[in-house]
Amino acid sequence: MDYHKLNGHLQQLQRSPLFSGVEQHELSSLLRLTHMRYLHSQQIIGWQGDACGEFYYLIDGHVKLRCQSASGKEHTVKIVYPGEVFALEAMFSGDGYATTMEVINDSKVLAFPTSQFLHFMKTRPVLFYKVLSELSRDVTRLIAEVERHKTCSAQQKLIAFLLDHSDAESEDIAVEVPLRRTDLASMLGVTPETLCREMKKLKQDGLVSGNNGTVYINDITRLQSMLSEVAH
Repeated sequence: MDYHKLNGHLQQLQRSPLFSGVEQHELSSLLRLTHMRYLHSQQIIGWQGDACGEFYYLIDGHVKLRCQSASGKEHTVKIVYPGEVFALEAMFSGDGYATTMEVINDSKVLAFPTSQFLHFMKTRPVLFYKVLSELSRDVTRLIAEVERHKTCSAQQKLIAFLLDHSDAESEDIAVEVPLRRTDLASMLGVTPETLCREMKKLKQDGLVSGNNGTVYINDITRLQSMLSEVAH
């Protein structure tokens, strides 16, 4: 991939928690190691357990992370949104990719070859600590999700998802939900019927609106209050 095309994403990378604070010339050097991948809907980027040769930064589109239990049951773990890094943890685990990475809609990613990235990182302590911070955030997120699954009602799980993926500073608070209902229900740990019922309640109460993959938050203060009731 032409380096000049990749360089156009320099500012976008700098806004990512993983790369913010990395000197521009260092980030430019890192970009030379990457390549762009254009992915189509339902394409598998990597299978759970595959050796980790790359990790990714999502530029456009959405990616679903799913895993399979020992009993063969499949579970949706996460939706990756533009601006997020994914499969970073597999670079260190030694067990390959922790999840199967499936493209939801046509997407574009920057692929970072792990062996070259590790070599690059060894002499750049700022980047090394950024990676540790990113992995720490992932652990914190997983702990919060486990706690949420134990303590939250189905409605509160749905509210937490919407708040986690909303921009409170935006004038129109919209949340893209590119997953099928069954996948979102799997991710939240509820049945599809329960998910449908709880979403309908939020709409009837005027707290959210919209359809066709986009949910608009009409009263973020009330939703935050409903979610905070869990912890008190």
